[in-house]
Amino acid sequence: MCIRDRNYTLLTIEHGLSGHNASDILVDNRGFLWLGSANGLQVYDGNSFFSIPCGIGPNMLKGKNIRCLLKIDSINLLVGTDQGLSKINTRLNIIQNLVFPAELAKALKSNFVQQIQKSKHGYYWVVT
Repeated sequence: MCIRDRNYTLLTIEHGLSGHNASDILVDNRGFLWLGSANGLQVYDGNSFFSIPCGIGPNMLKGKNIRCLLKIDSINLLVGTDQGLSKINTRLNIIQNLVFPAELAKALKSNFVQQIQKSKHGYYWVVT
């Protein structure tokens, strides 16, 4: 199959994309496109991009360098960043920064989340 045989749209910085490189991409149940990059997390609703806020404070992603995305269910997704793990309710736009238990946090050499996977038993595996 050749890409010329398919209908597609090329999204670029001119459309509002924050950079040329994406580290992960996810499509939610509404068809919104979530793009993670070293420049943060952006959402494309089919018409325009908007950025998810990063920083210290309520309803902000803890880290800006987005490494991985995982859909948990029909409304929630996990975001792995250079500063840890966050959960986003995509319907209500609520961000919850998750904290590793104290005994586990001591064993971690880094909060830099590289990958997230869900097992068939419902456990989440986080690679740091």
